[in-house]
Parts: sequence; structure tokens; C-alpha cells
Amino acid sequence: MTKQTLALHILVALYRSASRGNLLDESSLSHRIGQSGTVVSDLLVELDRAGYVDRSQLRLTLPGLAVAVAAAKKPEMRAFARAA
Repeated sequence: MTKQTLALHILVALYRSASRGNLLDESSLSHRIGQSGTVVSDLLVELDRAGYVDRSQLRLTLPGLAVAVAAAKKPEMRAFARAA
């Protein structure tokens, strides 16, 4: 999986979790997308710097939400959600 694909999986996982009324911590997020904590943590730093995630609260920003909603509609993301 590419770094960009992993970042999309993180955004979609945060979106789906929040829309169900649940908040994830980094450990749960790592488990959900099947990656190490280090990989997820590094990507969260990058997503925070890019303005897609508020890492301190592990929540999507408005631009992050827009990307996550669009990505969640892609067939490969729907398949990922069933596997997770």
C-alpha cells in the first residue's frame, strides 16, 4: 500500500468512526487499518501538517472531512471497510 493510500485509509477510518459516534485513539486506528503504530503516527503528523487532521484530538478538519467523504465512496474503500 502506498503512503497516499494509507493516508486515505486513515481519513476514512476517522470519518466512519466519528459518524458512528466513536472516537479512535492511535492504537485503535493502527489496528483498524492493519499498520504499525509508528507508521500511523508518522502519517498523522503529516496529515496534521497538511491540515487534514487535528492530531491532538485525532479528529478530521473540514478539508480532511471532505477528502474522507469522497474517498469513502470509492469501491476499494468500501471493500476495505468490510475487511476491517
